[in-house]
Amino acid sequence: MNWANRITLSRLALTVLFVVALNSSWQYARTAALVIFLIAGLTDLIDGEIARRYGLITNFGKLMDPLSCRSRQCQRGQRRQSSREIFWLPDCV
Repeated sequence: MNWANRITLSRLALTVLFVVALNSSWQYARTAALVIFLIAGLTDLIDGEIARRYGLITNFGKLMDPLSCRSRQCQRGQRRQSSREIFWLPDCV
């Protein structure tokens, strides 16, 4: 498993942490969720750059990279729909 694929898998773990932070009653949960969301976005940029620059494009990466991005976006969207308040994370398409 190459580094780009490892970073992609870490983004799936960050998605879980993002959901946990959003559902937490901790005072700084939303701030933590924002930081996790931004870190996950950065890992998407980094793993794509590593894969293209070093020719590490694999079938696993072709499947998991879009899947991890969509799972993060779906969790964000699900939270927006279940909340009655205006959610502060921007929509990214």
